[in-house]
Amino acid sequence: MSVSLHRPTAFIPHDPLTLLAETPSFTAYLDSRLRGLQGVALLLIDVDNLGEINTTYGRDYGDEILCEMARRLRVMSGPRNTPARIGGDRFAVVVGAEHRDEAETASLSVLRLLNAPVNVKGGQLTATVSIGVVRATIASSAQTMLADAIEPLTAAKAAGGNVWRVAMPRPAFAH
Repeated sequence: MSVSLHRPTAFIPHDPLTLLAETPSFTAYLDSRLRGLQGVALLLIDVDNLGEINTTYGRDYGDEILCEMARRLRVMSGPRNTPARIGGDRFAVVVGAEHRDEAETASLSVLRLLNAPVNVKGGQLTATVSIGVVRATIASSAQTMLADAIEPLTAAKAAGGNVWRVAMPRPAFAH
C-alpha cells in the first residue's frame, strides 16, 4: 500500500470568509513553485478603499467585495494556481512571468479584473486595488518575495492607489 503525501485542495487551510488559501498554505505553495524555476512573479494586492466602504455602507458590504475579489482571483488563477488572502484586505497570487513585461501585463489584467464594479445588495460598488509586483530570482523564497513585494505595493498606494508597481531587482551579492 502506498501513502500519498499530497494534500487535496479541500484540506488546505483556508480563510473562512473568502475560502482562499491562508498565508502558511500560500507560502508553501509558492516555495514549491520556486523550486528550480525563476519564471514566476508574485502580485501582492491591497484593496485601496475597503475601510471607506466599511465605514460608509457597513462591514457586510466590505465582506461581499472581498468575497467577489477572491472569486475573481480563483477564476483568473485557474486550477493550477493558488491565490491567497494574506490578511484583512490583502491578497496574493502567483503568475507565470519569464520577463518583466509578462508580469506587467498580468498586473494590468488583475487591476482591471478587480476594479470592475461589484454587485452588492442590489447596487454596485467599486473598490480599487494597488498591486506590488516582484519577480522570482534564483535565490527567491516565498518569504523573501512577500517581503520584497511590500515596497512596490507601498509605492503604488503612495501614488494614489489603483495602480501597480514592480520591485527593482536586488543587486547581486558581492564577495
